[in-house]
Amino acid sequence: MQNKENKTNEPEAKKTQAKKDTDNNTKKQQTKSQNKQKQPAKKAKQQKEKTTEQNINAKPSLIKRVFSSMAFWTFLLVIGFAMIGFGLFGKTAQPAQAKSSLQQTDEIRYGTSGEVALQLDKKVSFDGGEVVWYVDGIEAKRGSATQSKSFVLKHSFDSVGTHKVRAEVAGYPNLTCETDVVVKKPLLVIEVSDETKIYGDQNPVAKYSVSGFVDNDTMQSLKLATPQFNATNESPVGEYGIKPITHEKYDVMAKGGKLVVQKKLLSVKSNNGTKIYDGTTKVDDLQFNVGGKVGDDEVFIEVQSANYVDKNVGKNKGIKITKANLLGSDAKNYCLPKEIVASGQIVCKNISLQQIDVADKFYDGGTAVTFENLGQFEGLASGDDVGISQIVARFETASVGKQKRVIVDKILLSGKDAKNYVIELPQNLVAQIKGESKAITSNEIKTE
Repeated sequence: MQNKENKTNEPEAKKTQAKKDTDNNTKKQQTKSQNKQKQPAKKAKQQKEKTTEQNINAKPSLIKRVFSSMAFWTFLLVIGFAMIGFGLFGKTAQPAQAKSSLQQTDEIRYGTSGEVALQLDKKVSFDGGEVVWYVDGIEAKRGSATQSKSFVLKHSFDSVGTHKVRAEVAGYPNLTCETDVVVKKPLLVIEVSDETKIYGDQNPVAKYSVSGFVDNDTMQSLKLATPQFNATNESPVGEYGIKPITHEKYDVMAKGGKLVVQKKLLSVKSNNGTKIYDGTTKVDDLQFNVGGKVGDDEVFIEVQSANYVDKNVGKNKGIKITKANLLGSDAKNYCLPKEIVASGQIVCKNISLQQIDVADKFYDGGTAVTFENLGQFEGLASGDDVGISQIVARFETASVGKQKRVIVDKILLSGKDAKNYVIELPQNLVAQIKGESKAITSNEIKTE
């Protein structure tokens, strides 16, 4: 019976077991699926925590950043030097432990205030007391020892010379000290304007101003000499200062006052020499001298290149000097114009006609002549344009005869250069007047 029941229940048990297995598998799948869903979130959380940790490690704390800053240490260094400068790190000594001295801060002159300082060799702190100053045994100043200005005496001394200055700090005899202060003459400053002048001219009057008078003094009351340049009218080219000025009551200092003596400009003249026309502008046999010298100065001109402004005949013709030097012991005081023009004159050149032939003629009762050949010029400059425009000539008598004298009364020249010449009239011309011809000739023969 039981076996039958067991057989009957066996299929049901298998079904129950199968259902359990299915349920278990389903739960495993669900668990696995949930785990897969949780895993990315977990990884993201871990990554975030890791990044945060890296940021913390990479970015130092505020305190760490401050102490690692260069600006912070620079600031501390500046503060440290300042504290040392103000003595905050130094020890403050007792007044009784210090030594003192008096120092004159600058030169002192009568009529102005001078300063004397009481200096201590240690930093001292005073709880009270006074600093008392004496000049020549007379109290001049008193002030609290707790104030730094009490340790400086600013005083106007009443005379030139040596004065005793004494400083005392009440209650501290070790700080008492004394010194000699030298008071110099008052300083009179004369400022003079700079000037220029030409060599040989009179010195200009100096323009000046004066400062530093004391006791209501003036130039007139002191009978002080006015500034004058240390040069004469004949002082050579150069720079000159002011003549020294002295006075028993003052030290006198001149400022400025430079006189510059400049070179004198010379003029150039020729000896008005004469040149005979030669068709060129060159200057021959002309002597040049300079004008504007001072006194008996030794200076003369050496002309190395000079030319007339043109080649033509004329009086007071300009001569342009293109190269010249000044010589002589005083030449350094002079200069020449940039363009030097002198003057001279060019006179006409004489020329003549050579190889002139006069034609013979038959008696006609007149003296007119005819030329067979006018000949040629002698003495013309090369390339000049000169010709004959007219000749007026005649037989000396109209009678028949051989070797009869022919007289030339006038020759007129033509051409652009004709004005530079004077032609000499031909002499010793002769021709024959025959008695058989009745030809009539002109009394004037014109040739071109």
